[in-house]
Amino acid sequence: MGLTADLGGTGNPTVGADSFTTLTPTLYFGKGMGDLPDSVWALRPLAVTGTFGQAFATSAESSDSFNFGLAVEYSFPYLEGSVKDIGLPAPFKDMIPLVELSTSTDENGDTRGQFTGTINPGVLWETRYFQLGLEAIVPLNSASGPHVGAMMKVDIFIDDIFPSVFGFPIFGGEN
Repeated sequence: MGLTADLGGTGNPTVGADSFTTLTPTLYFGKGMGDLPDSVWALRPLAVTGTFGQAFATSAESSDSFNFGLAVEYSFPYLEGSVKDIGLPAPFKDMIPLVELSTSTDENGDTRGQFTGTINPGVLWETRYFQLGLEAIVPLNSASGPHVGAMMKVDIFIDDIFPSVFGFPIFGGEN
């Protein structure tokens, strides 16, 4: 469980940033297939994760919405390191192909019942210190937009880069 906050007034309104805050209590779920028997070893690197969230806008002029997301991933690093080394060459042995689905349904206001969403096929490339991701963003319907887009992300694992500074409890525990 978690809570996300989209803080209003923190972005440029010309690109769609809202002036109001939206709070979204969220339920996260996931299942990795690593506990499957060895006879189906090829399925063990598969994982399914998702979210259910209820978004509440702090402005009466905006719609609350129900959000649902789902991701299916296949981890070649897990396959090579924990299941079976099939001899994948670099950089493929460090890749995670995935498909994400992101949807939202407005619940009140002028857009009540409007469904929007995207399906995002892509790939992650993971090292010990960072992860690069590239995904296409494909609208599911006309309300979601008219064009296919792309997204690139970079995650830096600072606790692995600076293990003597990060990666241990701040309060309690030992360094």
